[in-house]
Amino acid sequence: VIATFSTAYLLSGAAMYLWLRSQSKMPLTGSLIYMAAPYHAFNFYVRGALAEALATAIIPLVLLGLRKLGRGERGGFALSAGSYAALIITHLPLALLASIFLIGPYVLVQAKKAPDRFAAVGAALAAGLMLSGIYLVPAVMLEPYRDSAKLWADPMLRPYNWTFWNPAIRSSKNYIAVLIIGVSLSVPLCGLVARHRSRWALGGLIVVALAVGLVPIVWTLPLLKSVQFPFRLFPIAEFALASGIATAAPGLGESAIALAALLSATVPITASISPAVVSLDELASEHPDVPENLPPGERPYSWPSRWALQVASTHETSRYAEGVTVA
Repeated sequence: VIATFSTAYLLSGAAMYLWLRSQSKMPLTGSLIYMAAPYHAFNFYVRGALAEALATAIIPLVLLGLRKLGRGERGGFALSAGSYAALIITHLPLALLASIFLIGPYVLVQAKKAPDRFAAVGAALAAGLMLSGIYLVPAVMLEPYRDSAKLWADPMLRPYNWTFWNPAIRSSKNYIAVLIIGVSLSVPLCGLVARHRSRWALGGLIVVALAVGLVPIVWTLPLLKSVQFPFRLFPIAEFALASGIATAAPGLGESAIALAALLSATVPITASISPAVVSLDELASEHPDVPENLPPGERPYSWPSRWALQVASTHETSRYAEGVTVA
């Protein structure tokens, strides 16, 4: 798991560098800003969101492919289609949010500059969608056979409840961490808007407002109401911040302030981790169900899972030898 998260961090930096290097004199600065952004740490230390961390690293590659395609450069179609498919397969909620709040607006802006390339861009995204069919088709076809309603049964898993205007959410440690992330991103974003009139930064501020739930009605819209947490928009704001800083090319002092604002949020959000509700020993002995992946309807599976315990009873006791556990 640590190796995969480390790969996600390195891929984030490398992908952002590739995205920025042909349009900025500060691609390395933008790359570092993207890696230091606090939502990366929140995913690692607090949420353990492995797939989402990897998807965050893919986003710059999608934009890079679309820019190449819009300019008629070689390899743009393959990179756009392949990276968009990878984004969808890796983390569908973030792929949906990126499509609506980043990829879509970027394509529309590019279409104004080069309308003759719009069809090619649309074809590349459609090809990416079809490539992701190896995941999407089974997911859709098997939906009636699992209890997916459990994904939103808990009010905490409905995005329109994650709002500053909800006292029950506002007092939770995780939402306080979300607010800290939002503030740490907003400080440099506001600076870029005020000093450099950065459109990237302005878009990033709008995304931050939506991510902390200041406009909860947005999260009642079709599709958006299924993403569980509005703060999953933060990678888009972080992308906008990194792009805004790199393209505005502020002085060293301003860049250092932005980096300090991001890093200063890391300590409080990683310290906000709540005590584990369930210990590892309890998980090993009780084998709790993941209800959304079980068949729909009434069943005798709960806590502990009768089915899992029955299966476990047919296996030998775990053996440990030479640093390896065999179960």
